[in-house]
Amino acid sequence: MKVRQQGFTLIEILVVLAIIGIFAAIMAPSLMGYQRSLQMQQEAQEAAGSFRYAVAQVRRHNTNATVIISGNTMQVKRGAVLLRQVAFMKPPVLKCQTSPCPAQFTLNAPFGRLSNDFSLKFSHGSRERTLMVRGPLGMVSLE
Repeated sequence: MKVRQQGFTLIEILVVLAIIGIFAAIMAPSLMGYQRSLQMQQEAQEAAGSFRYAVAQVRRHNTNATVIISGNTMQVKRGAVLLRQVAFMKPPVLKCQTSPCPAQFTLNAPFGRLSNDFSLKFSHGSRERTLMVRGPLGMVSLE
């Protein structure tokens, strides 16, 4: 009676590992791009949330608040107190209706009135998200 061996040979295991390695090498760049795209979207949402937070602080405390956009950071201040800070992977492009565009925006009490409409454009490759702040009440939208 012959004894039959069960299991896989070393060559079969190596072939399967080589196929898995090839698929991983093909998929890795697209997964990295997807991860960066998700991070860019998260940064845009955090910036929108920070601006909405600034408007809420103005309305709640009936004092002015300042939103400062400088390089890779966005800060929300009430007076000299830093309320919130957001760091960006890549600096967003700041555009205003007036020229030159200030890097500091003051939200005036009691309703968080804003004197200048502006937009922040977050981009990664061909994908982009734009944070629009419009109108005297600082309405925030992500497009």
